[in-house]
Amino acid sequence: MELNETKLHDLLGKIVTEIGAAANEPLVTIGDKLELYKSLSESDALSSSELADKTNTSERYVREWLAAHAASGYVEYDATNNNFYMTPEQTAVFGNNKSPVFMQFLQYTMTNQKLKRLLKLEKEFLGETTTPLFAILKTIISVVFR
Repeated sequence: MELNETKLHDLLGKIVTEIGAAANEPLVTIGDKLELYKSLSESDALSSSELADKTNTSERYVREWLAAHAASGYVEYDATNNNFYMTPEQTAVFGNNKSPVFMQFLQYTMTNQKLKRLLKLEKEFLGETTTPLFAILKTIISVVFR
């Protein structure tokens, strides 16, 4: 069987995009729940420590969150000043809940459904046994979706 390199490249690109979207989905929900987007969008630019102080969150986790978001194009990174900011378009999608293109409701719906399915699978396949992964998921659900 001969592979069509163009079709293969297109397929692999789609897969990588889907994996990236799945990985970012919980980060988007966390960013909204902890008001990271709101705080960042209301500022000209912030370092990770400034955003952490402003939102009363851990600087290390905020730094990781910002790095992941900058890599995905959800926020911008200014390497000269070592800070992050949001464009008007990013603010409309993530930081302004009155915007007609605000995406948080969709993110919550998808994340909630996926987490509920995972917890259901845990119960079906593991019974009363809890794995460390599912213990962490339950903790995240209890904190983020209260």
